Amino acid sequence: MKNKWWILLLFTFGCQSSKVEEEIDLPPPPPLPTHFLIPNAPPNFIPDIREIQINSVPHPFRISGTYVVWVNKKKLNLNKHQVDQLVKHLDLSMEIPKNTAQIHSGEGWLFPFDIDE
Repeated sequence: MKNKWWILLLFTFGCQSSKVEEEIDLPPPPPLPTHFLIPNAPPNFIPDIREIQINSVPHPFRISGTYVVWVNKKKLNLNKHQVDQLVKHLDLSMEIPKNTAQIHSGEGWLFPFDIDE
């Protein structure tokens, strides 16, 4: 039994190693790819808005809402709640527009009015 302990003890002392610290000169890291670099100036997020139209929809066609919003002659896809909030904030009237041939031909709600600058 003593021999087994001596063998185990000698085995554990024989497995120990000494640590030698040595400095290694590493090459410099490679440069970052260009898509990771920070841009020089922040991008400009100011939209180019030249014309905003908020036009009412005639009575028989008021299924999706009472108003249509156009920005730069492109229709904004706003839901009924968003349009109602915009109308409330701008204090627009909720009256039904007068029946005119211009409105019933689609001007203002199917396509924007032509506004000359």
